[in-house]
Amino acid sequence: MLVAVVCIGCIVGVATLRGYLLQEFGNAAEALDSVDQSYAIEVRTVNGVSIYRAYYEDPGRNQAEVEADLPACMELVAPVPERMEP
Repeated sequence: MLVAVVCIGCIVGVATLRGYLLQEFGNAAEALDSVDQSYAIEVRTVNGVSIYRAYYEDPGRNQAEVEADLPACMELVAPVPERMEP
């Protein structure tokens, strides 16, 4: 009886841990997606004649996209195995 209670507790604990980790990875992915990746580089020679410029402006995301992608209620869906006929 004690072994059965411990096994059920372990199953519930592992399921809770899975949900927690899934939520944390979703939050981390959302945070990385919101990082501004814009940059600008300008290189000049000693005499100032040649100039090299490179830049990229991160367009970012609008507020509607951010609200639509929030990982508030993430679900892990496993495919249903096909039923074998006897």
